[in-house]
Amino acid sequence: MTHPQIILLAVALVWVICGVLAYGITLAHLQRSFPDQASANYREDCVLALLVALLGPWGCAAAIFTTGFGARGLMFRRPRKAVQS
Repeated sequence: MTHPQIILLAVALVWVICGVLAYGITLAHLQRSFPDQASANYREDCVLALLVALLGPWGCAAAIFTTGFGARGLMFRRPRKAVQS
């Protein structure tokens, strides 16, 4: 591999990692901030989280700072419903 290829690979890796973190932080914030509307708005929340994730490092920084430094944690899928016995 040449030097520019290594740099491009490193930038792509950082972009993907930041995007994944931005997605998780944004989805957790939206779903846990408004629990009474969470199930009805799940699809829209996922779309918004995906759009933030596409911004890579900028989306990650925005997600961290606008959600109180990720105070509501990370979420990557819909929470399971409680089993009633």
